[in-house]
Amino acid sequence: MQRVPIPQGRRTRGLTRRLAAIVLLAGSVLFFAGGSAKADFKLYVFDDGVLTNTFSVASGGTIDTGEFNTTHFHIGRTLAPGVDLGIVAQSNSPGTPARAFINQLTYLAFNTGSGVHTLTVAASDVGFTQPAGTLVLRNAVNVTWGEGGSGTSTADNLSFTSYVNTLNKQFDSDVDPTAPGQVGNAASGNFASTTLTLNANGLVGTTGSANSPDVNFSNSGLPYSISDMLTLTLNAGDGAEVNGVSNVFPRAFATPAPGGLVALATCVPLIGVVTWLRRRRPTML
Repeated sequence: MQRVPIPQGRRTRGLTRRLAAIVLLAGSVLFFAGGSAKADFKLYVFDDGVLTNTFSVASGGTIDTGEFNTTHFHIGRTLAPGVDLGIVAQSNSPGTPARAFINQLTYLAFNTGSGVHTLTVAASDVGFTQPAGTLVLRNAVNVTWGEGGSGTSTADNLSFTSYVNTLNKQFDSDVDPTAPGQVGNAASGNFASTTLTLNANGLVGTTGSANSPDVNFSNSGLPYSISDMLTLTLNAGDGAEVNGVSNVFPRAFATPAPGGLVALATCVPLIGVVTWLRRRRPTML
């Protein structure tokens, strides 16, 4: 397969200029991204299937893209003077005994073009060593349609799929970001969640959520990777705020998810709880 070259771009804005927080809730336990690894935590952005932007920080870190534009989308919004957020992604590689995760939150994706266009955001981190033993992959997603003064229509929809690779392959080695939707199989160490799909009802401000059934796999103690792919299709003038999280739990800890409640508890961001005073500045490759 011919690979699309990753364009050179600008550095994302320094996070010391922003105040923001994402508190991730899973059940009754509060987790923050932590840990470190040598490999990169990467975020890929596609406009109608064409790779437009790549962002990267050290594994276990936080990516904040700031506001930016692609051919058909404006991504991000200003929450307060000097506080502008685009896509924020977190990883807690190498994980904890209770949970490993990556999370991606798009504060606003607005279709500035004419007609229907598709935005795809893919995230990937490697070097997860915890939890160990028999594990489950479970993902969750929530969306608010027509955010930030934008519109919505019944043509708007999103899908979200999560992946674990027990061979610790980076996303662009196993799930090729230049061809969104092409995945490996269990023989290549790749396990995929059920794809979650949400459709808009055309009413501005409507929130939808979903969580996937558990996918069982075993961790032999070697590092593994977690990746996910969120695809948002919007009509002209429409927008949405979307949050997706890919979780790995110990099988003994994980319980069947009660409908959309887990998705909301896991995904909904709480803005303004924590001040981000120090952040690494991610490089846009």
